[in-house]
Formats: sequence, C-alpha cells, structure tokens
Amino acid sequence: QELADDIIERHIELYVNDFSVSLGETGRKAVDVLRTHWKRLMDRPDGD
Repeated sequence: QELADDIIERHIELYVNDFSVSLGETGRKAVDVLRTHWKRLMDRPDGD
C-alpha cells in the first residue's frame, strides 16, 4: 500500500520529536528517576 508524502510526513512527525532526537537534561533526569524506582522494586523480596 502506497502512502502519499504528506501522510508519511505526518506519521514521522507523530513519533519523531525532540525527545526521540535527544533526551536533553529533562529526559535524562526522567530516565534516572525510572531507574531508581526500578532498582528499588527489584530489591524488594516479593518483587512487587
């Protein structure tokens, strides 16, 4: 199925944004927070 160029462009714009190009300081901090929470969860005896 062939798509028109404008439809392809809209799909790309939907998924490619500033965070997917570069996390920046905000994105790196968010990843650090997630990593910290994940490590705490993995240290729990029941894994929950």
